[in-house]
This record gives sequence, C-alpha cells and structure tokens, in this order.
Amino acid sequence: MKLAYIDLLATSGQGRLHSISTTIKISAGVVLLVGIIISQSLLSIGIFGLFLLLLLFWASLPFARLLSMATYPTFFSLPFALAQLQTSPALAVVVPLRAASSALVLLILISTTPYPLLLAVISRVLPAFLVDAIFLTYRMFFLLVGTLDRLLLSMRLRGALSWRNCWFSIRATVSVLGLMFVQTISMGERLHQAYTLRGYKGQIVCAERPKKLILRECLGLAVLSGLTMGVSLLG
Repeated sequence: MKLAYIDLLATSGQGRLHSISTTIKISAGVVLLVGIIISQSLLSIGIFGLFLLLLLFWASLPFARLLSMATYPTFFSLPFALAQLQTSPALAVVVPLRAASSALVLLILISTTPYPLLLAVISRVLPAFLVDAIFLTYRMFFLLVGTLDRLLLSMRLRGALSWRNCWFSIRATVSVLGLMFVQTISMGERLHQAYTLRGYKGQIVCAERPKKLILRECLGLAVLSGLTMGVSLLG
C-alpha cells in the first residue's frame, strides 16, 4: 500500500513544498525531468541527484522511505545499462541513475500535492473525460485493494496459499481472479451511478481551487529552469 502512504503524505503533510502552488510544482517537475533525461554525463546526473536529496530534507519528507521507492525503476533500466557497458561504461552508470532521479522527482511531486489538485491543473490541458477516468481509476484502486485483502485473508483461513494444499490454492486463486473481475465491473457501475445521482454531467469539478501564483515562486521557477538547462549541458 505504498500508494496509500504517498496519498497520506500529500494530504496530511505540513512541509514547505506543500504550500507552494500546484502549477509551479508541476512546471518545476517537468523542467527537472527534461533536464535529467537529456543529461549525458555523470557530473550532471550527480548534481541533479544531490539537489533532489537536499530537496527531500528541505521538504521534511521521509528520506529513506521515498529513496527506497525511487530505486525500483533502476531494476527495469539495468538491461539498457548493461547494453551500454561495453561501448560506454559512464553511460551505463548514467542510465540507472537517470531512472532513479526521474522517479524521485515524481515521488516528491505526488507526496506534496493531493491528487485532486494535480488533476485540477492537468484538466486545463487534458480532455475532461480523460481526467475523470484517471480520478475514478485512482479511487477504485483503493477500493479494490481493500477487497483483495479481505479475499486473501479468507483464502488463508481456509488453508489456501500453502504448498500443502497446492491444488486447492490454484482453484481458489482462479476463483478469486474471476470474482475480482466481476467486482471491478460491479464497482465501476455503482460508482458511475453514484456520481450520476450526485449530478455528474461529464466532468468532475475540483472543489478546492489551486493556489494562486506568487511572484517569488515564478522567479524561483525561472531560476530553476536556467540552472537545470545549464547543469544538463555539463560534461
């Protein structure tokens, strides 16, 4: 339930980044991602990594927990890194560091911004139906995880998920997968009916307005953009 933990950080956290405008944070995240992606040297990636680590401390976010989550994409980038090992050892090191740094940028963003505010800003660019689909999918994730937890507990109480009852475990797992499929369809229909009864007419409107832009935040974004482009061209 790491997603639930991140959601808790975003809604209950009181760090410095929580009070910054959502538009500024998304823009800064995009700038940093672009800078990390186009960086080709260990020096530039190292500077980005150090900046993000300092940002974690400054934002009063759980350092070890988020850092461990950011390492997951490095495992998927290892095949690409190994492919570059013979031609360019430096680039082979840059690839996993780039993946971890990009993941850390996204983790910092979603850990300091509640997802309704993120969707409120994204809805200015994306079509309304797509934003609604993201919102409903995010909500249904937690409902389905709760259902799955109860089903797994029921299976364990009946002796499933054990090597001693291998055949029974297989049958129970197949039954659970079928039940989850039916539950997903049923839950989606009930959710749509609930929103329709509450006046849903093709677009969910965020009740909380995004914070207004402040001059110093805009200046900070401009400075960050300049420094990011300069660092990404190092080496």
